[in-house]
Amino acid sequence: VKALGLRPGQRVADVGTGSGYFLPWLSRAVGSEGVVYGVDVQTEMLAWAERKVREARLPNVRLVHSTDTDTKLPPQSVDVVLLVNTYHEVHDPSGLMKNLRKTLSSGGLLAIIDWKPEPTPMGPPLGHRVSPDTVKKTVEAAGFRLWREETFLPYQYFLLFR
Repeated sequence: VKALGLRPGQRVADVGTGSGYFLPWLSRAVGSEGVVYGVDVQTEMLAWAERKVREARLPNVRLVHSTDTDTKLPPQSVDVVLLVNTYHEVHDPSGLMKNLRKTLSSGGLLAIIDWKPEPTPMGPPLGHRVSPDTVKKTVEAAGFRLWREETFLPYQYFLLFR
């Protein structure tokens, strides 16, 4: 979360939020003036996230039931989009990236963290992983440009696009 450089008042979408693991940290980072959207296609995962939001008392978090290519967020409604261990699950990455481009505000940040395409002690099977080069090509084809790569994660790559 620190590597995202979030500031109070920003609007963040955690796409593929799952159980909402990152929601408390994102919520604290943007503060009471900011908004965090926990976005997921699975209603079961949103139910888990809803419990986390309630238990942690996160009034600035909104949960959104999305489709595989549409976050259901309005155009230019977020400053930062975060996808953690989600990209390899997306059936139409190109369609989702086009939607995210519309969803982000001008100069917005797209952060993608996913599993390296090599054996690791955890993570999905190798055949389900997507190489960072493939991710870069798909995301850049949707109108983003690679801004930075973080290298501190041992089992995942961390790509930041503008």
